Amino acid sequence: MLASGPPAEWHVHPKGSGDRQFVQPPSGADKTNAVFKTNIVAGAGNNRVYFYNSSGVVREMSLKQFMKEP
Repeated sequence: MLASGPPAEWHVHPKGSGDRQFVQPPSGADKTNAVFKTNIVAGAGNNRVYFYNSSGVVREMSLKQFMKEP
């Protein structure tokens, strides 16, 4: 049996290279599509993790802090 929890969505924004860089925080499209209780995007270029809803970022932390075991 799988543990149930709050519905969530997550994805990664890639770092890019050279003159091709990607937006690291949630984009306008991310916010428009934020229909889950928990929405997370990890920025590979800045090593930050963003928790957001349709209004914007509600919490931000370093990837290192996010990966720490509780």
